[in-house]
Amino acid sequence: MISDEYKKMVLALPDEFFEDWQWKEGDSFLYRPSKDDDWELYYVGSFGTMVKDGIIVFATLIEDATPSQGEYRPVPNQEQLQAMIINNFKVSGLLIEENRYNIYLEWRFEAWLRDQIFEEKAGLSLGCLWLEFLEYAIYGKKWNNEEWI
Repeated sequence: MISDEYKKMVLALPDEFFEDWQWKEGDSFLYRPSKDDDWELYYVGSFGTMVKDGIIVFATLIEDATPSQGEYRPVPNQEQLQAMIINNFKVSGLLIEENRYNIYLEWRFEAWLRDQIFEEKAGLSLGCLWLEFLEYAIYGKKWNNEEWI
């Protein structure tokens, strides 16, 4: 289950955000058969099948699906968001010991969170906060409750 706000934030992400996405068993994603349908939450099951409410819905391989605004949209979990940020630290040339990236990440996240207006962030899930931090830290974007600016 994901919050409505997190769903809105994920759907507003540009396709480029998911360019290197690697589907894994257990990943959650939003799916709609056509642009006229509502987005529904699914999971990647064994062997890449699409699972909804514990039932295999489609036996097609999700690995062949392109994460796009049209049909599939991965829903990154907190661990995946943190890994994306740490990878960005490494790519950008941040030189710290390998086992220190998580400590640095938590310090940066807490510093960012302290600078936020509490009333604007009250009630948001940790997923929403981590996604907003990622967009700020990597892309310099901010969530305005409708889109990334």
